[in-house]
Amino acid sequence: MTYPKVLNADFGYTRSYLDLRGFTSVTIGSEKVVFGGQMLYDVTLNDAPFYDLPTYGGDQLMRGILRYRFIDKASLCAQVEARARIWWILGLAAFAAYGDVAPDLTSFSTNHARFTGGGGLRVYLDREAGLTGRIDVGFSELGTAVYFTFGEAF
Repeated sequence: MTYPKVLNADFGYTRSYLDLRGFTSVTIGSEKVVFGGQMLYDVTLNDAPFYDLPTYGGDQLMRGILRYRFIDKASLCAQVEARARIWWILGLAAFAAYGDVAPDLTSFSTNHARFTGGGGLRVYLDREAGLTGRIDVGFSELGTAVYFTFGEAF
């Protein structure tokens, strides 16, 4: 997406964003376990405003790291999650993620990448409509974060 110069502004920038997701399910006994994966690529070119730079963390991606803790011109992250209903309207989830931000695409390094993981409780309020309440606890080398939200992370 390109944001052109408007109203005599002296900046314009381009943002490339690619979000790949996939899901599969396996029946174990009488219950279905859903496995999901996501890869996210986010890059800005030229002088993007600070509030529009790629980042990770928060309740959607890299749970266990505060959102906007790491921010730069490029971000590359991957996460996986397993979800299973355990009783009536309750379910459990386990997740893990790996990612990094960098000044450009050639600067990514495994030396600076972060790993997060954790688990959560799901309350399926209306499964047909996809209304799910969730409590997730994410862990990283930087600490622990707890999230109370509606809807799945991805």
